[in-house]
Amino acid sequence: MKRLLQYKAKLKAALAEETIRARQYNAAAKALKKVTNETIELQRKVEDEIVKLAQAASRTESAQ
Repeated sequence: MKRLLQYKAKLKAALAEETIRARQYNAAAKALKKVTNETIELQRKVEDEIVKLAQAASRTESAQ
């Protein structure tokens, strides 16, 4: 009986820790997704600006 009570107590603690770790995982996954999306958006903006600068430079050269 004593061993059963120990196992039940360990199971309760393990389930509580599992809940905590799952929350931490979900928070980390959400943060990673947010940062990844922000990185992709910033890369797109940089590429757009490079294209704009190249177009402006080609217009300036052709006007001369």
